[in-house]
Amino acid sequence: MKTAIAAKGGSVKILRKGHRRLSPKKFAARNRKLAPIRARIEKIFGPWKRSYRLRAMRWTGLAKASLQIHRAVIAYNVKRFWRLESA
Repeated sequence: MKTAIAAKGGSVKILRKGHRRLSPKKFAARNRKLAPIRARIEKIFGPWKRSYRLRAMRWTGLAKASLQIHRAVIAYNVKRFWRLESA
């Protein structure tokens, strides 16, 4: 995955955690910089997974899975627009 991202000119933005032989303190500074980015993304994916049932695909096949995602995104954006307009 890292090589595919690097090949397209990107950089890996995955938070790291420690394990048995590696202290989490080593990654604390890096994770602190990445946390605001992750928070913005998770703010969107959280409701998708909870409210629009996107934890798993309901249908098999790329076309039907794409349709499911597009329907969820449209519903999310309509609901968000409605909330922003009423405020």
